[in-house]
Amino acid sequence: AQQRELSEILLPAQTDQQTLDRAVKFAGQALKTDFCNVVLPSDDREGRLVFSAGYKWSSDLVGKLVLAPGRGSHTGYTIQQKRPVAVNDYRLVKDFKVPPIVHRNHIRSGLSVPMYRGGEIIGAMLVHCKRPRRFTQEETVLLGLIANQTALALERARQYEASFRKSTYLEVLAEASRAITTNLGVERRQRWELIDDVVRPSMQTLVRLRGPKAVGSLDIYHEADETLVLERIYAVDVYPKLKRHLGEARPIAEIMAWKGRISIVGRAWRTQRSQNVKDVKRDPDYVEIATTTRSELAVPIIDQGKVIGVLNAESDRVAAFDDEDQRALEALAELACLALQNARRVEELRTNTAISWMGMGNVVSGHELGGAVGRVRNEIGSLKKDLEKLSPEEIAQELSRLDRQVVQDFRTTRAPKGRADEDLALIPVNTVIRSRRTRNRSGSRFRLGIDPGVEDTVQVRANIHWLQGVLDIVINNALDATSNPHRKIVLGSRPSPKWQGWVEIFVSDNGPGIPKKLQDLILREPIPKTRGEKGTGTGLLIALQIVGIYGGRMYWEPRSGGGTTMVVALPVTAEEPGSEAAPA
Repeated sequence: AQQRELSEILLPAQTDQQTLDRAVKFAGQALKTDFCNVVLPSDDREGRLVFSAGYKWSSDLVGKLVLAPGRGSHTGYTIQQKRPVAVNDYRLVKDFKVPPIVHRNHIRSGLSVPMYRGGEIIGAMLVHCKRPRRFTQEETVLLGLIANQTALALERARQYEASFRKSTYLEVLAEASRAITTNLGVERRQRWELIDDVVRPSMQTLVRLRGPKAVGSLDIYHEADETLVLERIYAVDVYPKLKRHLGEARPIAEIMAWKGRISIVGRAWRTQRSQNVKDVKRDPDYVEIATTTRSELAVPIIDQGKVIGVLNAESDRVAAFDDEDQRALEALAELACLALQNARRVEELRTNTAISWMGMGNVVSGHELGGAVGRVRNEIGSLKKDLEKLSPEEIAQELSRLDRQVVQDFRTTRAPKGRADEDLALIPVNTVIRSRRTRNRSGSRFRLGIDPGVEDTVQVRANIHWLQGVLDIVINNALDATSNPHRKIVLGSRPSPKWQGWVEIFVSDNGPGIPKKLQDLILREPIPKTRGEKGTGTGLLIALQIVGIYGGRMYWEPRSGGGTTMVVALPVTAEEPGSEAAPA
């Protein structure tokens, strides 16, 4: 009946700690003892035993009290002998050394049994009484059954916990991977800030899974002065005093000068290898910062063959970190390194892209300038035909007018400033349309109609200078397509019939329309050009790329009655609190 009851108690436990805590409570109550505890072997070479759960013992002992193996303790002797060991009076024991904690708690008698799983001893369970007591054979058998059942339940709990931790680590590592791509477009920042953005959620998860008093940190190595700087602490609320060490630069030489110890973090930096220290109190390189730390896991971040930082996790429990924790932290360090590599590539791309945008701006202005030159050449051609009909004074007036037109065109034909993806603002669609009418009227012999078909409050988010450049390209293409004296070009706006919540800016002309053989090429690829023909469609391809930056699209459609309508479609942007529209 007691075994069935214990099974019902242990079955819901999902972690090894929950399993052990429930087991020692059940054993202590079943045998009516003053104390009960379980010890499990640590991972160190000496085979020491860790106080892993206790009933009526101080919780501060769990994971911290370490007992000697073999004849160095009651449970050590039990595991060595591979049998139950009962003590009627600890004052008379000669077979093993009684730990001081037994006498400090006025304990007189105890019973220890090995915990078996599959024929292998995995620990020991021990009960104590403050009064002399002779444990019966039935009590010894009962404690042995409880211990062995606990060992089986502990294995199940460990498998579940390992699976849970692994899936959790995979999730946080996936989140770290997403953080890398999220950070690709952010402003330039310090190296440690980039790393922190990637590792923070994972580090917080790791320390949370490793106990209520685990803490993580990020140290960055500064090669110029050979210092390790504590840049970030994770779960700092556990150790508030650590805050005073944030930003503290610790010279490697100075650290080593302190009793010749380089620290666990320093050793990870020096050896370029992970350091999983089960008990820092016994490590010759440990430098104490948090007084309660008992185990530590330090993983170097290696970039281009050099350690540029260290991810570190500490716990108040002995042997708190296992191979799964180490693999997760090493994967996180690799992702942090990848974030730095991407940041460098982005910086290179920024430089190259800035040059590319300068070139594209020149292409935009060059396309418009080409249209201006074409208009001047047409004016000169007309003037040549009229030379015989005009008086010298009239010729002088025409040349003067042409001179003013050239100056005006060159003044107004400038490359857009900066980049198309910077300085974005809310732009009223009708305002930017009207600004093009004024700019294209001077010195041009064509009629540009304005047809605002949406409310003046309709806005899009874009760089106004580059959007104006887009419209200039489209207008100039319409000019090239309509050489007849009765040409008519209309610049207007309308709600998009294709995409809800979008607005369209269109340029409609009454030219001959796009030849059928070229219709599949427009807005897709450059158009083959023969002698005497105007344009290759490159300007429209550039315009399409710029519009795409603002989440927009371009398309064309035949105009009713002849001609072409070129459309720039953009998503409408609602006015944001405190935002201002860009000046036209």
